[in-house]
Amino acid sequence: MPEDLHCLLQADTQARHYFESLPKYAQEAAKQHTKEITTADGLHLFVETFMRDDSYQGA
Repeated sequence: MPEDLHCLLQADTQARHYFESLPKYAQEAAKQHTKEITTADGLHLFVETFMRDDSYQGA
């Protein structure tokens, strides 16, 4: 298993493409949690939760 988001993106092409398709603010939020995101499923879950939360819009 990759040890962090950086390793995941290097090892998993699909995860990298998904990450690159995200808006910049979502990418930056994921980078803030690089140590906690170690799987593609974890990345998807983080982003889905983050995007659902209105606070990402500054509300």
